[in-house]
Formats: sequence, C-alpha cells, structure tokens
Amino acid sequence: MLIGPDSLGQFTTTNIRSIERKRIPVPVCSAGQSASFALKRVRRKDVRKGMVVLPKLDHPPKVYYEFVAEVLILSHATTIKTKYQAMLHVGPISQTCAIIDIDRAFIRTGDRATVAFRFVQRPEYLAVGERILFREGRTKGLGIVKSVGYDASKPLNPDAGKNGNGADE
Repeated sequence: MLIGPDSLGQFTTTNIRSIERKRIPVPVCSAGQSASFALKRVRRKDVRKGMVVLPKLDHPPKVYYEFVAEVLILSHATTIKTKYQAMLHVGPISQTCAIIDIDRAFIRTGDRATVAFRFVQRPEYLAVGERILFREGRTKGLGIVKSVGYDASKPLNPDAGKNGNGADE
C-alpha cells in the first residue's frame, strides 16, 4: 500500500499488519469507512490528518497544489476576490486555501462561479468530483472539484487584466 502525501507530496510504501474498526479487529474495510491501521515502517509522528491509503499501482499517485472548482457562496458579508483565503475541507483534507482565479471580477452571497484554489501549506491528493466546503468567520461556501491542476496561461476570466478595479467592497 501507499500512504501520503507527506509535506513534500511524496507517498511512502508500507504494509498493513492489522485493521481495527471501533476497536474490533476486522479482516477488511471499504472506502469511506473510518478504521485504524497498524502500518509497517511508518512512525506515528509521520501520519497526519488528510493522508490517504492507496493501492500500489504501476504509476504513482499525483498530488496538486492547485485545483479548479465550481462553487456556490452560501454567505459572505461583502465581495470575494482573488487572494481571498479560507479553510477548505474536502474529504479528509482540512487546509487553508487561497483563491488564485475567478471566472469574473468578484463573487457575492448566492453567486455560483468557477474558482481556482491553491493550497497554502502543502500539496494534497484530490480527485475530480469530490465535494468541497470552505469557511472563514461567517463566510461559507460549497462546491465540486472540476479539475485538478491549474494552468495560469489559461485564466478563468481572460478579461480580468483588461478592465480596471471598478468593483467596490
């Protein structure tokens, strides 16, 4: 099995000695279930929330700093622009993310938009279609991951550099 990603985005090869669910030994567990694993060659301090256990395949899993998601802003007092940061939750991941691109100048409460996020601390393992939730103070938003990775040469809002800062907060 592979466990990761670590702070550098690397996965470690390991074997599972035993599995427990609710302190009861079990022979197997399924995706989405919570379980405890006894792992070989992995120290407890090297494991953190947000790590995933994956089968070892021919090609190694990829991790990403950036991803694009379609979001709905449930509540926010003013407007959200690029460089806005919030705590993002997606599956087991909880990490601060910054908005690096939006498909329009700004978004407000009730708006749907396509947004590019960048993880602030370390890369994470993501899959297209995963649900996300982000929050900061009273601000709340949710969405779905549309693509992993982000190409800065193809911005979501190509007109962003052409029109000035006409938006007020």
